[in-house]
Amino acid sequence: MLYESGFRIMWFDQLIHCATSKFNKCYAVYFVQPNLMDKSKNITKVEIPSVAEIQKMNGNQIADLYFKYIETTQYFCQHVIRVGRITDGGWNVCHDVMMKLNCCLVYSFGVFKDLSFDDEVSTAYGCRVFAFDPTTPFDTHRHSPNVWFYRLGLGNSYRKFSQGYVAPLSKIRADFGHQSEPIAILKADIEGAEWSSVPNIVSTNQVANVSQLFLEFHGYGNVANQLIVLKMLHDAGFRIFWYHINPACTFNKSLLRRSSCQEVYFVNTKFNANNS
Repeated sequence: MLYESGFRIMWFDQLIHCATSKFNKCYAVYFVQPNLMDKSKNITKVEIPSVAEIQKMNGNQIADLYFKYIETTQYFCQHVIRVGRITDGGWNVCHDVMMKLNCCLVYSFGVFKDLSFDDEVSTAYGCRVFAFDPTTPFDTHRHSPNVWFYRLGLGNSYRKFSQGYVAPLSKIRADFGHQSEPIAILKADIEGAEWSSVPNIVSTNQVANVSQLFLEFHGYGNVANQLIVLKMLHDAGFRIFWYHINPACTFNKSLLRRSSCQEVYFVNTKFNANNS
């Protein structure tokens, strides 16, 4: 009836208070009527200015643009599928893009004790999954036939810190012989280390053959470097197809409810499987 009346789904949320680890009994579904959206034709894209212009902005201006940018989708993915837990630990995959790939290699940084995403993406898509986290209570091991876990983290250089070692993506790929193999999904929830790791990934040309990039951004968005990182990703071809506001990190700013830890999902519009 809704479809026949002209309504089309623009967004949905899986309400976690109804969720088990695998199933959800209640969704919030948002509809629009396309024939009532004439004004949308004139909507201006959210664009990030040059680095020089960013550095002239104050903290409030940076934060306003930061949140406006990461909460605006730029790429239409018709089938967004939750892989792993419905609650924290699962991630949303653009199924449309996954089905176009001939091979499936996944790098998953930041798992702690939860490998549900890694397990399910390996079985659902036949992926080989390399999971990493230097803070886990367990050591390096083969978790399942197609999932390997390493007690190592992602960083902008190879070094030791209090809980283990971190390394740049270029070194990790070289060590595993994956320099030229395309990565279907690169996922990172690394508690703030994304702000130093992502620029290194981009500057060393590790993103050209990464198809989908899932990041949890930590911070209040009021630092110039955070906006610059988003610009680097945009210039490299990454466009947002989904985002999720983590309710565990919400705060109020200028009458708005925001979150200092948000999952942001990108598709690489310049993806080249043969680029390394």
